[in-house]
Amino acid sequence: MSEQRQDAAKNRQDYLLAIVGTYGMLCIGLGFAVVFGILTLVCASMCGEGSIGISFVAMAITGALAFSGIHTIRTANKRAANITYVPPVREQIAVLPAEAILLRSSDQPGATPGELLRAVRAGETADEAGELLRAESRTTK
Repeated sequence: MSEQRQDAAKNRQDYLLAIVGTYGMLCIGLGFAVVFGILTLVCASMCGEGSIGISFVAMAITGALAFSGIHTIRTANKRAANITYVPPVREQIAVLPAEAILLRSSDQPGATPGELLRAVRAGETADEAGELLRAESRTTK
């Protein structure tokens, strides 16, 4: 894989991890806010029954946990707003110029025919195999 493609894949992976973390944080905050908000209301409704002190302490604890859930939701929303969108790797590679994608132009050979070596084929003798190592080609006469 080319360096640009690796960078694009890493950027996309970091983006997706940030999104998952942010929305996970949002869900946890929402769960805290709902569950402990309901418990706070239940404790407040039971304030007249039994000990006021115990109901007040329970209401304060559940209210604080519900508030921490709301704070977590706000933090997750701010974090989500600051995450910049990173498109999929295919879309990133598609917008790169051709010079950044191609390794070597197809109109320029890597080596001249005289510099290339031909592989030994089955059925060739050792003398013919030795000839293959010469720099000049047998096909050009």
